[in-house]
Amino acid sequence: MILIADSGSTKTDWRIIKNDGEVTALESSGLNPFYLTEQEISHEIENRVTQDIQPGDIERIYFYGAGCSTPEKNQIITNGLRCVFPESAIAVASDLLGAARALFKNQSGLVVILGTGTNTALYDGQDIVMSIPALGYILGDEGSGAYFGKKLIKAYLQDELPGAILEDFRHVYNLTVEDIKHAVYKKAKPNQFFASFTRFISQHMNDSFIQKMIRKGFSELFEKQIMKVDGWQNQKIRFTGSIAYYFEPLLMKIAVEYGTEIDRILKAPIDELVSYHLDMLQENERS
Repeated sequence: MILIADSGSTKTDWRIIKNDGEVTALESSGLNPFYLTEQEISHEIENRVTQDIQPGDIERIYFYGAGCSTPEKNQIITNGLRCVFPESAIAVASDLLGAARALFKNQSGLVVILGTGTNTALYDGQDIVMSIPALGYILGDEGSGAYFGKKLIKAYLQDELPGAILEDFRHVYNLTVEDIKHAVYKKAKPNQFFASFTRFISQHMNDSFIQKMIRKGFSELFEKQIMKVDGWQNQKIRFTGSIAYYFEPLLMKIAVEYGTEIDRILKAPIDELVSYHLDMLQENERS
């Protein structure tokens, strides 16, 4: 059996491919090695992934994850997986490579992940050949869920939200300044805290304040990430991630304003990754 994972900062999509071709879908929390230890990773996998399978039956694992950008961080994921699957062959790669393989298969193009965070890279059909440094929710992540949530919270704390939105925000969340400061500065995964306000933002998409905020975020995404890729104007641009999927109309408009268009938006890469790896296995069997 084969186990494939696509892990963002918020959640991980898992697919188990059994020997008869049956595919089982599972979900766990995000497994980002910047925020979690090997022990925390293995504990989450044991609790959420191995309930209905025997770890010894998994022959190969393909793990694509946010934060898997250096050998040191990849090793944290590998060690966490190895604790649960000691006999499996394990391959760990960045979520960017996973997104690229899902969106482009063996073709080249510019891939953008737009979910809790943001990542942008150029893919040559085999590998990531150029990537824009992922600076995280404090220094970067333009246009992401964490970016918009942070903007909303800052406007709330600085009394800049329009009256109707302010009233609704207080009704829905009932957050004090101390509640917010504790979530941001004391609790784990503040990027997820900020991104959790995305649903509220999407429910107020018709408000001019919210539209202006989103337009600015997507404009910064183009200017600080997409347009920094060499030859970006000549590349097919494809997106994956919840923010790209749910905010597609406005994202498409911004792309046109920058003289380009978005070729495809995929909500999540996981099912296309299953297709990619099944195709690769069949190709290897034929050769």
